[in-house]
Amino acid sequence: FREKKILILSCTRRAIAVMVTTVGTRTRTMSRSGASASIKAPTTSSGLAPRRGVRSRRRSVPGNPAALSNFPWVCLRDHNRRVVPYEASRPRGVALTSRASSSSSASSSSSPAPPTQISLFRIALPTALCLLLCNVCRIAMSIAVLKAAAEFGWSDTVSGVIQSSFLWGYMATQLAGGILADKLGGKVVMAFSVAWFSVATALTPLAAGLGQGPLMLARALVGLGEGVALPSMNNLVGKGVRPERRATALGVSFAGFHSGNILGLLVSPLLIASYGWRSLFYVFGALGLPALLVWQRFVPDHASVDGIAPKEKSAGAEAIPIRALVSSPSAWAIFLANFVNHWG
Repeated sequence: FREKKILILSCTRRAIAVMVTTVGTRTRTMSRSGASASIKAPTTSSGLAPRRGVRSRRRSVPGNPAALSNFPWVCLRDHNRRVVPYEASRPRGVALTSRASSSSSASSSSSPAPPTQISLFRIALPTALCLLLCNVCRIAMSIAVLKAAAEFGWSDTVSGVIQSSFLWGYMATQLAGGILADKLGGKVVMAFSVAWFSVATALTPLAAGLGQGPLMLARALVGLGEGVALPSMNNLVGKGVRPERRATALGVSFAGFHSGNILGLLVSPLLIASYGWRSLFYVFGALGLPALLVWQRFVPDHASVDGIAPKEKSAGAEAIPIRALVSSPSAWAIFLANFVNHWG
């Protein structure tokens, strides 16, 4: 009630001051010029009308400076009875309505919105699904090669070369996959990977009918697409998940990756017995479409798990020179462990 009363009194006094000032100015203008034309009083940089032998009544008018900006001659008097502009006489710390609202709206519009918190499973589970399909398409040839060799009369040597052709492409895109993931983002590169190796897998039976060379090329293309999958996973987890939760995200992702071996070894014999060895590549290749739809639907474009802002991520990330990485004993231990792991 007190605030409403103060607001009503302020508006009333402001209206009276404006009316008195307007009438007084119009009267003085008519008396000086002797005509009905109005002359606008000049103002100084401080917003006050200069005194040139003409006395003007100045009233103390509290209120909104936005309304007083049209009447620069309305001023206040300080405790020494000196005429000062309204803005200078306003007590320090007192915010006015129009300027406060405009400044608050400007600050709210300019301030960035807080990052949206996302569950790490929105990254880990779709990644696990894509890596599962990646491994299923990888081992399909290892299971179907026996039936295909019997049909086309391949020797053991030819069968071994055909199976190794996958690794030709797989090895070629490991480094390129990491570079692309850093530049384009893990989501884009992973989506490209799934689309690429799914199409190449579905075309494998057709390539086998054309000869050994086209078949090796088709398997190398599958390896090219799958070679960027793991670098994309590392990019997503490294940039989108907090350090204390990255082990969980990597565990979920690799669980899906190795589950592809289990699923492929269980399902492949059933498909071969029912529909032939070509059905493996058609079925596993067709699964890339729903996996790609799930990936695009659930994985965020700019991954920010647990409210990590982009500035925080960029500030916390430190670029490691290649020379320091190659000269690190820990890095060589990881290289050796992966080499031994994939030897068999």
